[in-house]
Amino acid sequence: MKFTLKLAASDLDGTFLTPSGEVGPKTQEILKIMNEKGILFVPCTGRAYKEAPDYFKENEQFKYLVTSNGALISDRHGHPIQTLALSMEKAREVMNLVHPISSYWTVDVDGVLYCSETLSDDKELVGETEERIQEFRTTRTFCYDYDFLNRDEGTVRKLHFMVKNPEHKQEILNALKDVQDVMITWSSHSNVEVQHPLCGKGKALEIVMEMEQIDKSQTVGFGDNTNDLSLFEAVGLKVAVENASQDLKEAADDIALSNKVEGAAIYLEKLLGGTE
Repeated sequence: MKFTLKLAASDLDGTFLTPSGEVGPKTQEILKIMNEKGILFVPCTGRAYKEAPDYFKENEQFKYLVTSNGALISDRHGHPIQTLALSMEKAREVMNLVHPISSYWTVDVDGVLYCSETLSDDKELVGETEERIQEFRTTRTFCYDYDFLNRDEGTVRKLHFMVKNPEHKQEILNALKDVQDVMITWSSHSNVEVQHPLCGKGKALEIVMEMEQIDKSQTVGFGDNTNDLSLFEAVGLKVAVENASQDLKEAADDIALSNKVEGAAIYLEKLLGGTE
């Protein structure tokens, strides 16, 4: 495979990060090589900027971060380039419909993460390790209700709902089917994400590509789940990791090894060997 690679973009959790949420040693090695070759790497994650790995915030190599599924394009310091968000009124409409089904939620209001108290120590939904639970607790403001949505000022970048029963996920989707002017997606079998209708990792990436004057044919993108479909629409070469959802694999041009073995980095290494 031989083409001029100018930009690589990737989802993080389940794709570019290890299962423990780290930037693995092989991945760091490949990112260094890309930087030396002048190839731009853009992290594209469903995480809020506040939750993005420090590795990407502290390394000057990373010019852009796409967070909250494209609701925020920022520099590595979090300074906004573009923000897309729902009104508080629309967020209340969504929450009123979903809260009776799931009391497990996180709402991003202008970068502040409000979270249901029920999630504060739920290892099944948050993560098994104490480190992950501690990280979860330190990045969120926990609430017993969603009165914070009753104020007039502020906008909502994302409403993130979690479920323990797959049937509840379908109930949420059914409850939201008639809601206008929202984007609904998910990054696993246990969550539903509701955002501004123009959000999407791909749409955000297209803005970055336009600013950098990079053509779609000069790009590659990696993903593992449904919320990466828009990322695939924006790039020239679409690569799903082995552990990806079936719908993403079907949309992919190629399959990389699992994130357990840093498959995206291994794929990039081979790709770099064939670039001009």
